[in-house]
Amino acid sequence: MRRKLLTAAARVLPPAAFARLHCMAKLGYLPDLGAPRTFTERLLAKRVYDHDPLLAVTADKFTLRSYVEERLGDGYLPRLYAVVESAADVDVTRLPSDYVMKGTHGSGWNRIVTGSDLTQAEAVTLAADWLARSYYWKRREWAYRDLTPRVVFEENLLPGSPIDDYKVFTFGGVARLIQVDRDRFTDHRRSLYTPEWRALAVVCEYPLLGTPVSAPARLEEMLWAAAKLAEPFAFARVDFYSLPDRVVVGEITHYPEGGVVRFEPRAFDLELGEVWGAGRPMAEAFLAP
Repeated sequence: MRRKLLTAAARVLPPAAFARLHCMAKLGYLPDLGAPRTFTERLLAKRVYDHDPLLAVTADKFTLRSYVEERLGDGYLPRLYAVVESAADVDVTRLPSDYVMKGTHGSGWNRIVTGSDLTQAEAVTLAADWLARSYYWKRREWAYRDLTPRVVFEENLLPGSPIDDYKVFTFGGVARLIQVDRDRFTDHRRSLYTPEWRALAVVCEYPLLGTPVSAPARLEEMLWAAAKLAEPFAFARVDFYSLPDRVVVGEITHYPEGGVVRFEPRAFDLELGEVWGAGRPMAEAFLAP
């Protein structure tokens, strides 16, 4: 019920008023967007007031590809099989048996296909649904407001195998935090690490991973790529997959969790906001014992 009320409020309230309501409803405090201190306050101020056109370019999962190639060179993207702006142009017979179908103009519009387990009719219906939507009206995230609706069909990086997501939080182009997500579609768990791969005793939205995670083999390359891609932004989260032979960019996110992030302990919201504002590393008080 609360989610439905928020979705309705997003369509009628001014962006700043809705941002305050969103934070109050989820975290229980009224954010100060004029003098932000916490991480969520800073994210919401960015969501409402930062209208840099490059935010839209990099939030769009199709136009992001050119940006990544320009910044990093070849080899950092999944192979692109097809891109469509109309569901009528979807043709799964021209695709390999394993691929990923994505809506480029929003978040969470993904279908992982293995062994051709998506029929032509299902793919057309899914594409039509995504193409008809504007993700902007869900949480008024500015970067999605004017994106061209598209659906892309990309390489399935490890068909049939679980693959971790590594999400690098950067501030002024400097990596300060790495989020590891596992089993996003079944038993979603998440842990946080410093760039030196020291675990944090902090829960972010989902339960912690049950066992410690080893640093990815190409961690230094991942941190380098994140810094190159995030250099123009005060904050950006750059998402990666670490494969045996390469690092692959998944997306760039400007408003994690729509701009309102729940941490436990709650004090970490202020800590990460100060990391952002002061340009400093994480305090050791939040490291896991």
